[in-house]
Amino acid sequence: MKVNVVNIEKAVAVYHNPQYQDETVFYLFTRPQDALAMVRQGVKIDTLNIGGMAWRPGKKQLTKAVSLDDDDINAFHELNNLGVILDLRVVASDPSINIIDKINEQLIAN
Repeated sequence: MKVNVVNIEKAVAVYHNPQYQDETVFYLFTRPQDALAMVRQGVKIDTLNIGGMAWRPGKKQLTKAVSLDDDDINAFHELNNLGVILDLRVVASDPSINIIDKINEQLIAN
């Protein structure tokens, strides 16, 4: 497996380059805003797996492993509106949970 670490602009450019159309790509993001930026620029992301997003000041804890601020929540809502499946699970054996449902249940209600 070959690994390349690139910024969003480079990842979008490579995605749109026909030379790489047959490549299998695995994206890792630190923020949902970066995934949203790529989707807005035409990168097709069917499912976004949300695993660990550490707590920092200004973030609200959603699960033991995921904490969000308003910018994260807004990005997830927009990704959802764009048709991206938002799969909240820390490890593959965890049950699949739609993060929007969890946000509405945990953060919006409180």
